[in-house]
Amino acid sequence: MVWKNISTSFPENTQEENEAIMSSFYRHLCDVLVETIKAVSLSNKQVEKRVSIENPEVWQEFIELEGGAFLLAGHYGNFELWGARMDIMAAGVKQGHCVYTPQKSDTLNRLIHYSRARRGGLLLARKDYVRNIRKYTSKGNFIVVLADQSPQKSQRAYFTKFLGKPTAFFTSTAKYSLELELPVFFIEVKKVRRGHYSLTYHQLPLEEFLPFSQENVYRYTDLQVGYFERMIKQDPAYWLWTHKRWKRPPAPKDKLSPSLTKKA
Repeated sequence: MVWKNISTSFPENTQEENEAIMSSFYRHLCDVLVETIKAVSLSNKQVEKRVSIENPEVWQEFIELEGGAFLLAGHYGNFELWGARMDIMAAGVKQGHCVYTPQKSDTLNRLIHYSRARRGGLLLARKDYVRNIRKYTSKGNFIVVLADQSPQKSQRAYFTKFLGKPTAFFTSTAKYSLELELPVFFIEVKKVRRGHYSLTYHQLPLEEFLPFSQENVYRYTDLQVGYFERMIKQDPAYWLWTHKRWKRPPAPKDKLSPSLTKKA
């Protein structure tokens, strides 16, 4: 699965180049497993030393917003470790909710909840996020969404070109940010060295995608996907390539991006 994902995402690479990406990914995956376990017991000061903020002025602008906002991220780097850093920074100022899909293991769910809650962050099951989005954002809270989550086959999806292939995405972040006119910040993650990461925040344009319409939701989703794709291409070894991201082909009920339908 890992080889198939990497080789089809970078067909222009030689086999040796893609094998190097795969090898680096497996080393990184081992790091992530150890770091995630260790993160449960790290002090706030230790987390702060391991995750730096490249543009703290943008984070400060985000914190000073009176209303809610979205932070757009993905399974890149160590999302548990840098997520803990944001929980620490927001503690006492804003309440953060990270949208997640509950795991089948109750033990793992309890561990993840404990790890986030001890630093002030909260996990929000996707179904509760969709049902209560206005309640959470109206209080000035922020919502962290992992943009690379895959819609289930039973859910209607939006397909756009991602790493050269038709890929299913949720459009909820674009939909609610445009409908409620809430800002969106993309979190660019870089792995500095083993156990150390840096974060850069990018506020995405909003006004040019207003007023709210379904077509503008799709356009805004394409913009968000573009930010995420560029981050992966800069350092592909640090994305979660074990994810079966392309297991679902487009169905008649799904919407296709113009990037997939326009003629060459």
